[in-house]
Amino acid sequence: MPKISESEILTILIFYHYSGYKCFEYYYKALVLNDLKTYFPTAPSYNYFIELIERVALPMAILAKLTCQQAEKTGIYYIDAKALPVCDMLRAKQHKVFAQTASKGKSSMGWFFGFKLHLIVNHKGQIVDFALTTGQVADNSKDLLNKLLEKISGTLFGDKGYLTTLWNNFLKRTKNNYQSQKEYENRLMSLEERLLLKKRPMIEAINDILTSVLT
Repeated sequence: MPKISESEILTILIFYHYSGYKCFEYYYKALVLNDLKTYFPTAPSYNYFIELIERVALPMAILAKLTCQQAEKTGIYYIDAKALPVCDMLRAKQHKVFAQTASKGKSSMGWFFGFKLHLIVNHKGQIVDFALTTGQVADNSKDLLNKLLEKISGTLFGDKGYLTTLWNNFLKRTKNNYQSQKEYENRLMSLEERLLLKKRPMIEAINDILTSVLT
């Protein structure tokens, strides 16, 4: 049994994103096992620590969800999805690490093999909720939207991929308002609506930071 606790593992993983290091292996060996040794006296070798990360997957997910619950319910939200490829499409059949969980999917950038990160943020940039799915799950999946939108109400902005009959029926049932860029282009907009629509790229920037800088 490892001597290091789950809370210590979580702390090491979270602090990595605040440390300024770009390589986790170097961060662990240079900082955790040296400068921070007094804080983590039972920290194991790097290879063993990597094996232990799987044990805190559920606590990490719960912590992330609890953090999202602290976001303000402003009534103005943005939704978007980001592809998380795990390998090149040409190597999908040879991929082993996520062979049983990743799947083939399609995004605005084309086909990929991996997962999708679905985000909802408020107009202040705070993450309200998220979901991690396989690549084949559509952005406007009924089950996915039921989970993401059950606790929010107000106006939701997204791209035209969310504008389907299924989506419209869902929103009528939950009394939410949905505005897509396509809908806005087909009618006159108020100044407030124009300003809100112009902020939609904010969620794309947040997705990029989460999947490129914080990984």
